Amino acid sequence: DTSSSAACIEEQCEQKSRELLEVMSATDEYVLEMGNLRRDREEANEKLFKALRHLQDFKDVIVNQETELAEQALSLQHHMNSSEMEKMQIVEANEKDRRALIE
Repeated sequence: DTSSSAACIEEQCEQKSRELLEVMSATDEYVLEMGNLRRDREEANEKLFKALRHLQDFKDVIVNQETELAEQALSLQHHMNSSEMEKMQIVEANEKDRRALIE
């Protein structure tokens, strides 16, 4: 009776040992997976930050180009206004010359 009780206890110990090994194995897999997920998250964050830096650089380039274009547009408008005034002065001078020739 004692030997069957001892065998039963031994069987229970072996069963608990197997269960403990399964839990430990599952824990190791979980810890490994968490480490992989953390590494993947860190890599994704680094890629995101790089992309954001590129976007900021691109935005800066666009803002600079917009500023340059606005300055060019103002310069062109000034030039067109000057040309229009010169054209009007030429037309007026021609009109005066024409009147002088008629008189």
